This record gives sequence, structure tokens and C-alpha cells, in this order.
Amino acid sequence: MIGTPGWYPDPSGRFEHRFHNGAAWTADVATDGHRFVDTAATAAFRDSAGPAPPMAPRRSNGLATASMVCGIVAVSLGWVPFVAVPMIAVAVVALALGVAGLRRSRSTGTGRSFAVSGLLTGGAGLGACAVGVVLTGAFLDAVRAYADAGPHSVELTSCRRDGGQVIAEGTITNEGTGPATFAILVEADAGEAGGRGGQRAIVDDLAPGAAERFTVTVPRTRFADSEPECHIVDVNGPLPFGIDLADFD
Repeated sequence: MIGTPGWYPDPSGRFEHRFHNGAAWTADVATDGHRFVDTAATAAFRDSAGPAPPMAPRRSNGLATASMVCGIVAVSLGWVPFVAVPMIAVAVVALALGVAGLRRSRSTGTGRSFAVSGLLTGGAGLGACAVGVVLTGAFLDAVRAYADAGPHSVELTSCRRDGGQVIAEGTITNEGTGPATFAILVEADAGEAGGRGGQRAIVDDLAPGAAERFTVTVPRTRFADSEPECHIVDVNGPLPFGIDLADFD
């Protein structure tokens, strides 16, 4: 009698499952999700045990597959700032489904490798999320430092044309109690014909109470005949990771 190949309860009772190749029982057996080769009286058992139920389907293990998918997603995205927070939940789900899938594999004989992969990637995903949370905190700290430049005073001392560009000069004083870095956004208005443009001047590690001159060059292709007007748009702290957030306004 020809049956459906698959894992079935072991007719001998010596193991939980035994593999039937569709024509006869084999020496491949499994207990608690671990596979073995039954070397004891295998040939005699195959001849006497009879065929497996011909139409019995092999049960699937969707929990194990879902665990592995969630684990892979958590590892791939857990390190990304801000995305790391929801990925913590995804990693925990991967671990929970991995445990459930591993238990189910003992009765279905399937999905054990996927469940183990889900447990491993879920654990690695939590590690990636920890990195992502640290990066999120670092980014938020950098944004706060950028938004709050600290006590200072700043003034422009000159604004002049020089060929196809405008050169603005000024002085900034650190009025805080510790060293500070300032990013000064200066805009030059050259009239309707020339339009306007802005550039940053970066003053690094200015000591408390110290003053430092800065120069900003605004390149333009055409200016009006009138003298340009320059003004300070904003003074920020250090640019977060070199990104000028004013470009996104």
C-alpha cells in the first residue's frame, strides 16, 4: 500500500514519530523535536509495522515561520534611531512565537529550525534595539544642543559686495559658563535683481567670556547696483551629526 510521505506517530511506541516514505517505514525517528536513526531491528520493524495512513497530511508550523520573520525584521531595523522603539515589541513577539513554535514542532515534526532561527534572531533583535535606543538618545541630545545655543551676544560688523558674492563679518561672544560651539546663520539680501542667500559660520569651542570674529561668504551670480543688506537669521549650537536642520525648514 502506498501512503503519503511524512512524519507519523511511531507504531512501535518506542519514539514519538517515525518517517514513512510512502511505501514503508524508515529508520528516521524523532522524540521531543530531536531526530535519531533507529538502528535496532529496523528491517524487521519496517516489514511488520505496515504502511502509514495514506491520506494523513503533514501538519504545518506557522508559529515557527512567523517567529523567524519577526526576528529578521527586528535585527534589520532595530538599530535605526526611533524605529528601535517599536522594534522592541517585534523582537519580543519573535521570542514568544519561537518558544511556541518549538513546542509545536514536537507534535508536528516540522518547523524546529525556523523556531530556533526565530529565537536567535529575536535575541539579536533585542541587542540591535538596544543600540537603536542609544542612537535615538544621542540624536535627541544633539538636537537639543543645536536648538539651545546657550547665552551669547552676536553682531554684524560689515556687509559688502566682492564681485559675484557678499562677504559678511561679525563677532560672537560666549556669555555662558562653559565652552560652547555656535552655528551662525547669516542671510544676505542683494535686492530684487540679486535675490538673497544664506550661509553658516561655525565657531568651535569658544571659551566662556571670549569673543571671536567670524566671516560668511554668500556666493551669488548677479547683484543689484545697491549695496547688499546682511542680517543674522539664527544662532544655534553645534550641528547634529553635521546636519543643518535649517535646510529642512
